[in-house]
Amino acid sequence: MITGVGIGLAAACAVGAAAIWGPLGGVLPDGGRSGSRGGGAGGEAAALDSAASDLKAAADRLATVRATAYSGTFSNTEDGPGHLDLTSTPSGLSSGRMTEAGAANAQAHPRTLGLLAPEPGKVFVKGDRGFWEDEGLQTGTKLTAYSDHWVKAPFLLSGQTQLVRSLAPGSVAAAMRQDAAARRVRPAVAATVDGVPVRRIATPDGMFDVTASAPHRLVRISTGGGTSSASPKPSAPGATAPSTPAPSDSSSAAPVAARQADDVTPVASALPAGLELRVSETSPSAAAGFRNGYLAGVGTLGGSVDTDVSFSIPGKVALEPCTTNGCTASATVKNADHRGKGAGQVSAMVTVRVTLDGRTVRTCSIPRTMPPNSSTQVSCVASYTIPASANATTHRVQAEVSAVARGATDSQISGYRSEFAQEWAHPGSIAASPRPTPGSTAPGAGA
Repeated sequence: MITGVGIGLAAACAVGAAAIWGPLGGVLPDGGRSGSRGGGAGGEAAALDSAASDLKAAADRLATVRATAYSGTFSNTEDGPGHLDLTSTPSGLSSGRMTEAGAANAQAHPRTLGLLAPEPGKVFVKGDRGFWEDEGLQTGTKLTAYSDHWVKAPFLLSGQTQLVRSLAPGSVAAAMRQDAAARRVRPAVAATVDGVPVRRIATPDGMFDVTASAPHRLVRISTGGGTSSASPKPSAPGATAPSTPAPSDSSSAAPVAARQADDVTPVASALPAGLELRVSETSPSAAAGFRNGYLAGVGTLGGSVDTDVSFSIPGKVALEPCTTNGCTASATVKNADHRGKGAGQVSAMVTVRVTLDGRTVRTCSIPRTMPPNSSTQVSCVASYTIPASANATTHRVQAEVSAVARGATDSQISGYRSEFAQEWAHPGSIAASPRPTPGSTAPGAGA
């Protein structure tokens, strides 16, 4: 039996929804009004100004730190809760690892996923065979292509990849600045994080713990309210914001509540719910380790897989000529490009495996550069010898054809290295993936 197998997954778009937040003075969970904790109008304004000023100062610093490390828990994906360790440049060039409880058995089957974002908004993941089996990829050729390789994150992992995108320090800083500029804050509450005095500032995007003394640094993010998906918090007329539980460290602060009003402006949440993350500026040695590991990962993307391109094998795989000394397998391979406009040529790796009586006699790996949604011809010559004494026996020759799209070309990998070098030398010089606006498509989704 001659079989042709095409490999690939289609990706869909993830849509960012908006959360509606009222102006300061909205109704608070305790029935009061924002900023009404005594001191009169002047004291209230000063407290809000102070919180907004510290939040902005921490945001400005976060946006220009060479490498920022996140470590903590999340509960916003279908397979959560889990633990995340991620280090990132301001624009979101990042690498790290997340461990999820796993859908099958939260205690016995944790799932570990490597993470690599070589450009703002584009995330590659790496999981072992068990991980992809857990995701429902039961076909042997797909498992071989995906297992222990970098894979441009497919739609089925949209929650995990959106989490990585949302944590680009430049994007987090932009959200903090916007909240500070619009005074969408509550007066800061004194607290401590790992023994460090902080000011806990509540905004619609979450709780931001900022060091009490200058220079103000962000040391913790808490968004609380974990959900079953990573979609941004939805909005509805008259809806109030999801409550945020008090963090485990000393003191607490209630989140800014929302109310519907004529002058309410939709605000897209920059961070998913369910985060409890420590935030730190990396030491010189840790930064060097991140840099080396990141560049090593980028260097292996030539063997990565782009799931936004799928393949089919129209017709039959031809086996001719076939003799007692060898056989030539030929096939047509067609790609279906789902990357969106302007994605460029498809860089494919076609594999042809020829067997004789079930034994592999030749495997050909054939690189092809193809226009989107086009076809190409491939062939593989397998040499073998069937002795004359065995000629009276019927022998079976089979060929299997599969194809995957490379997740990154050599020129793209070179570009990733150059972009990283630029931002490493000048932190903050590259724009982070833009903050989603109501009704927009999440950056990098389906592209």
